[in-house]
Formats: sequence, C-alpha cells, structure tokens
Amino acid sequence: MPKAGGSTLDKGGDEDGGIEGKAIGIDLGLTHFAITSNGSKYDNPRHFAKHQRNLKRALRYLLWFDRGA
Repeated sequence: MPKAGGSTLDKGGDEDGGIEGKAIGIDLGLTHFAITSNGSKYDNPRHFAKHQRNLKRALRYLLWFDRGA
C-alpha cells in the first residue's frame, strides 16, 4: 500500500501569522501532483517511468545469457 505524507515548516515569528480568513485547497491527483485552489498546477514527477525504462533495458541485456550455464 502506498504511503502518503506531508510536512510543514514554521520559521517562527509573530504568533498570529496574519493568515486569518484565508484558506487554500490542495487537490492531489495522478496527472498533476497537486493543484491548488488558485489554479497553480505542479507536475507529477515521473520517477516510475524512468526506472521502468532502465529495468526494461536491463532485462533485454540479461536475455543474451544462457539460463542453464
């Protein structure tokens, strides 16, 4: 099962933060990693596709060897 998590960073400063009355929505998806309520889109890093290509190449290389040898 995939794990999901998040983190925040507080740099300190005044306690009220000045963000009262403002809210932001974040939608997590497959085609885009995150879409915020103001319309900003963050692309999904395609690490799996890169590693899948490397695995495919390595498996093709291994086919040249004899199985019983």
